[in-house]
Amino acid sequence: MQHVHREEKFLRRAQWRAKALAAYDEAMRDIAAGHFPATADERRCPNCACYSICPAP
Repeated sequence: MQHVHREEKFLRRAQWRAKALAAYDEAMRDIAAGHFPATADERRCPNCACYSICPAP
């Protein structure tokens, strides 16, 4: 078992949060810009509320 200092654990958690926030920010920018292409999924699509109007192939 490896000992991890509290500061190291805090830094790892902070780095993970920074990556998650960056991904979230990128997704929000894409949505705001209208860049959210639909991707077909043969398992999920038939159950989707937008199935009949979806532009996914």
